[in-house]
Amino acid sequence: MRAQQPPGLQPRRPSASTGQKLFHGPEIDDNEIKFSTKLGTGCFGTVWKGSCFQKEVAVKIPVVQNLNREQLAAFRKEVEIMSTNHHPNIILFMGACTVPGKFKIVTELMDTDLETLLHSDVSLSLYERMKMAKDAALGMNWLHHSTPTIIHRDLKTANLLIEKTANLYRVKLCDFGLSEIKPKERAWLQDPKNGAKGTPLFMPPEVMMGQPFDEKSDVYSFGIVLWEILTRKEPFAHYDDYDEFTEAVCDRHERPPIPDNCPPSLRRLMEACWHPDPRKRPNFEDINNHLDIILIHAAIYDEQVTFPFSFSFLSRFFFFASRVCVED
Repeated sequence: MRAQQPPGLQPRRPSASTGQKLFHGPEIDDNEIKFSTKLGTGCFGTVWKGSCFQKEVAVKIPVVQNLNREQLAAFRKEVEIMSTNHHPNIILFMGACTVPGKFKIVTELMDTDLETLLHSDVSLSLYERMKMAKDAALGMNWLHHSTPTIIHRDLKTANLLIEKTANLYRVKLCDFGLSEIKPKERAWLQDPKNGAKGTPLFMPPEVMMGQPFDEKSDVYSFGIVLWEILTRKEPFAHYDDYDEFTEAVCDRHERPPIPDNCPPSLRRLMEACWHPDPRKRPNFEDINNHLDIILIHAAIYDEQVTFPFSFSFLSRFFFFASRVCVED
């Protein structure tokens, strides 16, 4: 006997214009998606807290609903990336409504985003913050090891969502609206003239200058994310003119100032990530290895801040353990 579809959950819907399936995942009837609270609004859409089949969810509604061929391709790409990349540090895709005029993306509901958390008065140890950076790096490593490679292109603290369980935080990547799938046969991608994509404060110089780029563009963005996680400040806050900002970053290679008390291992990683030459930036496999060492140093740092005149067994153990780790 054939199992029946749950009410409102339909087989994948073919595109009205191409006849192709829009994505690999459940098609959700628009009537099954309820809204309660607006969570945020961006250039490309609005995110709502809602429910679907009695489960609390987040619902993204694109601003443009009458999609042309190019916009439909972008929508298809976003849901394709989300529905085919299953990882604990990537937001869980639950389904979509692809009815023309009613386009919606349904994902798991998270507690907040990293940008909001960092700029709040919530106390966060350096170890907790570096653990969040590690979560983000694990998610990015998964994307970059996908076949074909997926370049996020808008990696920033606002696109790192937070799930809090008791006193533990987990970070998950979200918002793949600008993401690119790099064909196997191409080593580089390039935006059309005057068509740079991303958030300027986190945008790598090669993208701002319209030059070819690859997945190392995400590594630059991660370096800026690391700085914001460390300092809990907005990067490049002293700039309000875009031309002056791009000249500073691209021509003078200006980067956010690293505090004097920053652990040396973290300083080296940030400087490597935002190196002007993309070829000299580490990949996320290397970044994750470095973050394992940085987590040890962060634990030592936190203990010394809490107990400034002690050198406990924990500090001695981590100190000598870190001495045997080879760092670049």
